[in-house]
Amino acid sequence: MIASDYGQPPARVPPDETARRPTDAGPPSPPADGPRPRRRLGLRGRSALALALCVLVVLALALAAGLAALQAMERSQGLALSRSTTEYNKLRIVAPVAQELALAQRFADSEITRAWLRDEDDPHKRAMFFAEAERYRRAFADHSYFIASERSHRYWFNDGRTAFSDQPRYVLDAARSEYGWYFTLIAAPRDADLNVDFNPGLGLFKVWINLVIRDGTRVLGAAGTGLDLTTFIRHLTEGAAAGVTPMLLATDGSIQAHPDRRLIADGSGTGTRMLHRSIDTLLDSDADRATLHAAIAAAVAAPDAIQSVEVRLDGRRQLVSLAYAPDLHWLVTTAVDPAAARVVTTRQWLPLALAGLLLLALLMLAIIVAVHRIVLRPLLQLTASARRLGRGDYALELPEHGHDEIGELTTAFASMAARIREHTTMLEARVAARTRELSELNEQMAIASRKLDDSLQYARLIQDAILPGRALGERLGERHFVLWRPRDVVGGDFYVFQADADGFLIGIIDCAGHGVPGALMTMIAHTALGIAVDELGLRDPAALLQRLDERVRAMLAAAGDARIATRMDAGLAYVDLRGRRLRFAGAKTSLYRSDGRSVDELRGDRRAVGDRHRVAFSNHECALAPYHYFYLCSDGLLDQAGGPRGYSFGSDAFRDALLAEAGQPLAAQRAALVAALEAWQGGRPQRDDITVLGFAAPDAPFPPSASRDDAHES
Repeated sequence: MIASDYGQPPARVPPDETARRPTDAGPPSPPADGPRPRRRLGLRGRSALALALCVLVVLALALAAGLAALQAMERSQGLALSRSTTEYNKLRIVAPVAQELALAQRFADSEITRAWLRDEDDPHKRAMFFAEAERYRRAFADHSYFIASERSHRYWFNDGRTAFSDQPRYVLDAARSEYGWYFTLIAAPRDADLNVDFNPGLGLFKVWINLVIRDGTRVLGAAGTGLDLTTFIRHLTEGAAAGVTPMLLATDGSIQAHPDRRLIADGSGTGTRMLHRSIDTLLDSDADRATLHAAIAAAVAAPDAIQSVEVRLDGRRQLVSLAYAPDLHWLVTTAVDPAAARVVTTRQWLPLALAGLLLLALLMLAIIVAVHRIVLRPLLQLTASARRLGRGDYALELPEHGHDEIGELTTAFASMAARIREHTTMLEARVAARTRELSELNEQMAIASRKLDDSLQYARLIQDAILPGRALGERLGERHFVLWRPRDVVGGDFYVFQADADGFLIGIIDCAGHGVPGALMTMIAHTALGIAVDELGLRDPAALLQRLDERVRAMLAAAGDARIATRMDAGLAYVDLRGRRLRFAGAKTSLYRSDGRSVDELRGDRRAVGDRHRVAFSNHECALAPYHYFYLCSDGLLDQAGGPRGYSFGSDAFRDALLAEAGQPLAAQRAALVAALEAWQGGRPQRDDITVLGFAAPDAPFPPSASRDDAHES
């Protein structure tokens, strides 16, 4: 039997289906006893919610603005507190130290002191020096002094607590670390150094004023005194208010005084400062460290000005002010937490805030009650009337009319209800008449649809009658297959087969169009081809195409309408079984040949039958070799859209599908081609009529890998 595939007619609609459709386009009414929809938030609730949201937004904005203003005020007050505290502490510490430094410089610059250091063994100069030194000792605030000789490295010290002595206390030794302060002092470029001496055990904070004694460029020794700042530092660091941290810093950031005595850097004059006692250890980031050191540099460059920065110090955001004391080489520093300068406390503003919230809530309640009485209650009554009107109850009881906008709305609603009642009565009569008309029209359409469907099915039978399926099956049997799929019930494709004593003519013709017009064109083409065969025989496919072109032009010339599409794609092949040759001619159609290992193509002419420009068709010949299969297909297969991007199936995919099953019988090849086409097409509609014809010589052997039983599979 012929393995063919015919298109299916469209699904029929029952005649009475349209009559069952509702004529009213409006939504169906819910059943009276059905579940009611969930009640949404009413106008009263929404107005209250909107009012509450507005109040909350205004309250949030006011609170944000108040907090921002309060923070700005706190920062401004904190900055003022930091600067004023720094300036006050600078004046307190600079004055006594500067006074002692000036007196110590006079003591070191005394000519009597230099004269004795030039000649320590002269008893007269010795006596004059110690007499003058005693006068300075009594003038010093610490009532003490020291002097060291560079020539002998002897060290003298006298104070008011021990007996006077003109004998050296000890000899300075550069190899001993406790004497390093002296050798560091005389090696430094400056002649004065203030060495802070903090004794954690005794809680003493003392500043040693160390001065270099020079005779021109020659170093004679060192002299100086001490200044006990314990009481001042205690008042400076322990008497500060909460959130205020006064401290003293060296120019390199080392801490000289701090409320936390563990952070005080010792040995600043000896170059042995401990790194963990730097102000950098209290800063949280490198950016803050860079900011503070920039402020230190600015303060050193401008001693009369106060530098202020905001950094994160000791885990808190603080305002830091610095003032430089040049004589001490110290920076008087004050760190202030902005919260310490808070003007209004929580205890003060919380009662006011609560009272304001209470008044605001009362005001909201009063507004809600007023809106309900003036606006919402009349609207709710009007809404209830509208619901009754929607249910078809036109006996409405509207609220009393007022002289405001709601009263005007009620009057307009009453007028609208009266008009709706009149129009409803008129529309019901029109709908009833229109329903009767539509019912009659639906019945007529159903009858016409049945007639059209019957006509198409009859046309399908007529078109099937011209297809040579039975002759193909009797002559070629298992060595052919046909895939014929019209896009509609009938189509514009058909296939050809006629045999003579020496061979057979086989081919396909694709007429322009599809559906009923395409099917009518197939009848014209079939008739014209039959006449050509009667005149010329089967052996010259090119001559048959030429005569088919002439006959089609002659048949349709009388129509004289350029809108009629007369073009036909055709491919005809005569298989000469006695001469073992195949002769092919094509009009925009190719013949594909497969030997089981490859697929090649015999291209037809590039013009169609009935084309605008006439063409002389030509024959192409090839030998009938064993295991050779031949294939003809219309452009409906090659142009079918599909795949992930909607591209055409194409000739390359057609060759691949043929080659994939080249070792199988033609029936199996047809099944594989159908599967490949459907996989490519997916859910996309068929674009055009599809016809594929595969054949081989009746005596062609089966492929070595296939058995004869396989050839019977459909």
